[in-house]
Amino acid sequence: MRRNLICGAQIDIVGNYIEWGRDKMIIYNSRKEYMFSVNRVDKLYIVYGYPTKYEAKFKEVALISNLKLDFVHRRFCHVNMPLIQSMSKNNSVKGIEHLSKSKVENCVNCKIAKSTRSSLKKNYTYRRTTQRCLDRVHCDLWGPAPVTSIGGNRYFSSIIDDYSRKVDVYIIKSKDQVFDCFKKYLAKVERELNSKIKCMRSDNGLEFCHKEFENFLTKLGIKMERTSLYTPEQNGIAEKFNRTAMDGVRAMLHDSGLQPKFWAEALLTFVHAENRCEHKLTSPLTPIEIWSGFKPSVRHFRIFGSLAYVIYMIRRINNHVSLLSV
Repeated sequence: MRRNLICGAQIDIVGNYIEWGRDKMIIYNSRKEYMFSVNRVDKLYIVYGYPTKYEAKFKEVALISNLKLDFVHRRFCHVNMPLIQSMSKNNSVKGIEHLSKSKVENCVNCKIAKSTRSSLKKNYTYRRTTQRCLDRVHCDLWGPAPVTSIGGNRYFSSIIDDYSRKVDVYIIKSKDQVFDCFKKYLAKVERELNSKIKCMRSDNGLEFCHKEFENFLTKLGIKMERTSLYTPEQNGIAEKFNRTAMDGVRAMLHDSGLQPKFWAEALLTFVHAENRCEHKLTSPLTPIEIWSGFKPSVRHFRIFGSLAYVIYMIRRINNHVSLLSV
């Protein structure tokens, strides 16, 4: 194309300014700095050549006695403005002694380039609103483990009751077993408590968000709660348990001297003990007591990795069992 049209309305829409008069049109940018001017020929304003973003008339290439803060801010590669003011006040460098004492301005470019998401910890606090067990359960998947367990597993699915904070974990080989684990949990707990799960909270992992899982929950009338994208903190109860559990597992393996492949056995042992410990929201009751109504005994507890003896029944002789201790 040898000719092109510039729409005056479009110049205004993008935030620039136009001045008209005496057969001339002057264009200013959004900071009201001169960009270029054109003359009228008949009924059109003709632009000759290729106007650049900044012409020699601009302040950017001039040495002026009264520097503006936003101008110096751009020269200093968008470092924070209070720092520039401090440098001018303390004469830290030469060339910005005459910086104008204007207030700190907002730089749109900095807002766009340096914007970050505010911390969820300051704005979000989970409050327990459930009144009884199974009103809400929190689900999450951990894995893959760096070491395969002796059972050939690399993942575990954790399900936590919101009211009692009782934890159930299922050691699994792959992510696609999460749905089966939830169905097993559902059948077990609803039979134990003679009650129904009302709500399930999870992240947006594909193991929880596929169509079969969603249809199953909808059919049973179980409400689905999903976290916002890139906000795992909203599923913090399950996330925090997974971290706490694996910290405990590493400590148990280090204490016992067992190989890392025993992580699944250590995890099940940890969960058994965790359900019999006070929680800050359930104190002085333990999760297992809130769940079952009975105070648990811990007399059977032993240090993980302790020496144990297994009795094998090897044969029957005259209706008497012959035993062999190992």
